[in-house]
Amino acid sequence: MPRSRREVFLSTRNTLLFSDPERLIGIGRAVTVGFALLAMYLDPTQPRKFQYEVSILLASYAVFAAVLLIKPIDRPTHSLAHLWVHLIDSLVLGMLAFLSNELTSPFFSFFSFPLLAMTIRWGVKGTIFGAAILEIMLLAIGIPDILDGNSELNYLIVRGAYFLVFATMLGYFAAYREQSRARLISLANWPADNLAYDQYAWLSRMCRHATSVLDGDELIVVWREQDSPRGCVAHWQSGQLSIQRNADPQYWSWVEIDAFDLLPSRGARAIDRASHSRLKLALGIADKPSTAKEPTVIAASFHTLRFTGLCAISNPDSRPEDALSLVEIIASHFAGELERFDLVSQVSDIARSEERETLARDLHDGVLQDLTAITLKLRNAYVPLPEQKPVLREIELLVAEQQRRIRYFVEGQRDRRSSQAFDASSELRVLVQRLANQWGIDVEIEEIDLPSKLPRPVLENIEQLVSEATANAVRHGAARQVLVRLSGDSDKLSLVIRDDGKGMADGKLDKGSSSLRSRLDKFGGSMSIGRAFPGLEITMSIPMRGRA
Repeated sequence: MPRSRREVFLSTRNTLLFSDPERLIGIGRAVTVGFALLAMYLDPTQPRKFQYEVSILLASYAVFAAVLLIKPIDRPTHSLAHLWVHLIDSLVLGMLAFLSNELTSPFFSFFSFPLLAMTIRWGVKGTIFGAAILEIMLLAIGIPDILDGNSELNYLIVRGAYFLVFATMLGYFAAYREQSRARLISLANWPADNLAYDQYAWLSRMCRHATSVLDGDELIVVWREQDSPRGCVAHWQSGQLSIQRNADPQYWSWVEIDAFDLLPSRGARAIDRASHSRLKLALGIADKPSTAKEPTVIAASFHTLRFTGLCAISNPDSRPEDALSLVEIIASHFAGELERFDLVSQVSDIARSEERETLARDLHDGVLQDLTAITLKLRNAYVPLPEQKPVLREIELLVAEQQRRIRYFVEGQRDRRSSQAFDASSELRVLVQRLANQWGIDVEIEEIDLPSKLPRPVLENIEQLVSEATANAVRHGAARQVLVRLSGDSDKLSLVIRDDGKGMADGKLDKGSSSLRSRLDKFGGSMSIGRAFPGLEITMSIPMRGRA
């Protein structure tokens, strides 16, 4: 049954693609020497005085080609054995040209073989090296031919220009192949450990890797949930990532018109400057004025079970037809990673919820019951001396406060109220009073430009930091007075805790409290410790939107 032209084309293409380069070079060498022998037999070259030498050289080269065709060199590409083989090819062809009419020799047609062989083996480096060898041989053959009285300068110029043009065009294909291979490797090495990071770090790594594949100037990734108007806009430019989260249905209706409707449901397309500006305007991204030529923007849409979105890259360093395919692949990567990140987040939430329930149950059945028993014993305790009653009463109040905090955790109030904002001033003053009673010292607090409302997770972290620092000042520094200074804005808070204790040795200042540093590291904060005679001063930076 006759095959179609497309089947013949595909069969031929696959045969060439899957051919062993070493065997292909060997076949090319054998074909070259075979036609040279046939040409010498049918029409001996001029001048006839060197015909014997040419025949001996061709016969020797034929044996050399046959040996390499039957038993190719089984060495790595960078082995010097391959270099010597290509140098022998170039030298033999140069000698054949020199012995047969020099610049007018028919053997110049075979000079392209070593150049092609070096390009197949070493890419752009092979092209440059092969072109240099051929030009040197051409000058070595042509200059004596010009100086012998019968000038053939036109041959030298034309052949020299031909090899330069041929090497340049061949170098382009070699460079294109190497670039394509590098980009395929980069796509195959897509970051797989992103899920160990928070969303900002995860998106940063994804965007950095995506732009490095195409060397693009700017990357925009937009996605929203299929069944709700919640989504996110990630904008990467100049190594910086900005994220905008939005749950406004009106916003996403405009984005649907000015962004998603610009693209086909599948595949990628190039969009012009006006469409790109309209896209950025709809997404709320500042469009910086540029005096450069009109940018090339390639955008592709993606759709998953939960998300729909798009990916747009500006000025990709690639041919337009290749950029379309690569951006489509990058968009598919983002779609898959979004689904994976969401799935892992759900699994993590379930695991955290189960761990919290287990911990709450253990606290309720163990510690909380023990504290209740202690409270009852304190109430029923026989106290003969009246001055001891206030001390026992303080102990009872401390135990009751711990009961209240554990019960608050057990009942899950933290989860239900985590999204609310609380009056930081009143809660911190209650904390300070409780710490003063607990440790029997003076604890004061100063608030400087503090937001009136703080999210529950941030407030709880501040309370834990203040409690831990106060305990350390009393237990390790024998402090009698602690001053807490808190200031900040909607982005970052500064917490300074100063005491009048004994301080610590200079060599230990950089280490400080490991528990404080560990808590700060979990939500992206930082801490420094300095001397504040006679005690210490701890300065902590607390982000309002930390990793926690």
